[in-house]
Amino acid sequence: MSNTCPPTPLVDAATLQKMARQQHVDKGLLWELQKGGQRFYLYGTVHVARLEWDFPGPSVQRALKSAAKVAVELDITNPTVVQQLSHAMSVAGREPTPDEARLEDRIRKQFRQACLNEAAFSTASLSSRLTSLALLSARDEGLYPDYAIDAALVGFARAQGKQIVELESAAAQATAMEGDIESLQRDLERLESGETRRMIVKLAHAWARSDRHEIEDYFSWCNCQGSPKERSAMDHLIKDRNATLAEQLARFYESADGGFAAIGILHMVGTDTVLDALSRAGYTVQLISMNNQ
Repeated sequence: MSNTCPPTPLVDAATLQKMARQQHVDKGLLWELQKGGQRFYLYGTVHVARLEWDFPGPSVQRALKSAAKVAVELDITNPTVVQQLSHAMSVAGREPTPDEARLEDRIRKQFRQACLNEAAFSTASLSSRLTSLALLSARDEGLYPDYAIDAALVGFARAQGKQIVELESAAAQATAMEGDIESLQRDLERLESGETRRMIVKLAHAWARSDRHEIEDYFSWCNCQGSPKERSAMDHLIKDRNATLAEQLARFYESADGGFAAIGILHMVGTDTVLDALSRAGYTVQLISMNNQ
């Protein structure tokens, strides 16, 4: 990252309106699911993005408009949900363990180098702080969590008067993001070396290109599963949630007269994916060819 502090992502209404009127190409990966004569959609997203990526292309727009309801992991545009997530990952009033205290100074240094006010994260757990640093690590590339694709889709759906459904709880996501001291140590080392930033940039740009092969090869190039401990940590964050997400998606689709769901793209790659579970549940799954490929 450059020594110059990245700008704050402030966008005026006129710019947003102008961008909304422009034509945008499809990004990411979109699947069509069928069961019982009904058609549903599942969209893989990224949680950091550029502003211009927030505007869906024609294929995604058609799928969204055809859906009666829209489901996301969590509605992070809802202040109550954000408050619940912050509370679930808070360590306010708890003394850090000796091992945690040894990581504190290095984490503070990362906040200073990233031009971030650590005081705003003072009650968050170390896992939460490291997650925030990771999500904010590629701001010099124009990639911000403020432009998370899931949140943009919620805004698009709300503007069309669609119901928003959450597939997870704040407590469940908080549990998934928490790691043991060894996981924290590895995450901090990856952050310090710049590896976290490189991985986020590579995945985000592969998503923007709808590069299926690059995305599907994620676990071969992320350097995040080199040891049994690393594989266990990644399973805890991704794979262990896949079965539950698939169950919730099936319930959502059964309750929706045409449903559109958006979840993190990493839940659709590797082994024992959400797509695998939905296929076993009787859904026919087909990747939609985007118009820009």
